[in-house]
Amino acid sequence: MAKVTLFYFLHSKSNQIYVRMMNFITTLSALLLIFTTENVQGSEVCYHPYGCYSDAYPFNEALVQLPQNPIDVGTIFTLYTRNNPTTGEFLNPTASRSPSRANFNPNKTTVVFVHGYVENKGRWYVPVMIKELLKFEDMNVIFCEWAKGARFPYHQAVGNTRLVGDQMSRMIEVIRNDTGINWKKLRLVGFSIGAHVAAYAAQNLKKKGLFVPRLTGLDPAAPYFETKHIDRRIDPTDAEFVDVIHTDSKTLFINGFGTIKRVGHVDFFPNGGYHQIGCGKLDIGIMEYFACSHYRSMRYFLESINHNNCPFYGYPCKSYEKFTKGECNRCPDEGCPQMGYHVTKPSRLLPLKFFLKTSNAVPYCAFHYQFIFHTNYGVFADLNDYVTVTLTGTNGTDIIELPHHYYGSGSKEKIVGLGTKYIGEPTNIHIGHSGILDAWYLRSVTVRRMHEYDE
Repeated sequence: MAKVTLFYFLHSKSNQIYVRMMNFITTLSALLLIFTTENVQGSEVCYHPYGCYSDAYPFNEALVQLPQNPIDVGTIFTLYTRNNPTTGEFLNPTASRSPSRANFNPNKTTVVFVHGYVENKGRWYVPVMIKELLKFEDMNVIFCEWAKGARFPYHQAVGNTRLVGDQMSRMIEVIRNDTGINWKKLRLVGFSIGAHVAAYAAQNLKKKGLFVPRLTGLDPAAPYFETKHIDRRIDPTDAEFVDVIHTDSKTLFINGFGTIKRVGHVDFFPNGGYHQIGCGKLDIGIMEYFACSHYRSMRYFLESINHNNCPFYGYPCKSYEKFTKGECNRCPDEGCPQMGYHVTKPSRLLPLKFFLKTSNAVPYCAFHYQFIFHTNYGVFADLNDYVTVTLTGTNGTDIIELPHHYYGSGSKEKIVGLGTKYIGEPTNIHIGHSGILDAWYLRSVTVRRMHEYDE
């Protein structure tokens, strides 16, 4: 069996325009927050049938406002199934028979997902999510839209998350009481600030003895959530299993939109969890440009649903630096977890982050290989160059470009490369380089597939 581990340096440089623009946006937002604090609603508001909301601890944030009236937030729940994959059916969280009058099937998997800040049902990923989920399985897909409550200013949207979380939990209770939902097949998915909405829903259900089986946070929003009390954000205590994908925790100089701290049972940090490779291009639209890394969490998740022989394996490590140096070469006993839809809760939770590399474009999933090069001693035995590895297996051939590296005389160098094809079991390897003066007295090469490392 081929063995595996990972290592590959991908130095991502933030575009100067991006950095300046984000600094400008950050400064502008801070000023706007200062000038709008007079609109704080008060110490408590109550909305039937969801309850009351106060600014008492731990919700005593100076700038964050209390939730708006549900009418103003305008939350809408829409059900999609294989019987109605493109035209959703509205579900009413205040109507007890709403689900049974729709196409909801209580025996099937139910996925409830919610969008982020300044988004709505027209965001590009909403129809893609519905399509990919229904393609994978005949299930109930419920989209929670709170577009009017997720508008500018941000600190008001933050305040509204509590109400929308209550509405989501009530919607789930109505479904359960009306149809007898298969509780073990319930999943909540939230993107950005929506991750905390889903967390609030899970928290509310937990208080009533209903522990949500699975909660997924896609790059949970950091501002006003990160480092806050666990009742104010997504947290491992919210559900039986909480998995999180971090993609925009920082750029080179400023904080990103997403949190960098571990907030789940399993936290994945593709490409280190910050600037994602392939971002920084102006041909993807202005919104996508400035939040490219943020949206990659969604793109990775969508690709993972119906992946073709390419699981997004994550590898446990104390730091991304150690990971890129090839120092993290062991998976948990049951194997490395798959980032995305198909992740399962490990039998033994590790106090570590899970790292992986991705390609810079679709398909993002890549096959991780560790190459160990043993160079002989001698004059001109070394190599300082790029190396190309042609790897042939039982299912095909892949060409892997390794980063520029110095292979010293008598050295043992670990390099991790990314393959783009599933080649099966490796059977043959060919090493090439463009060095003219370097003879490179290469003694041997060991190839390991990361997720199968067993030493």
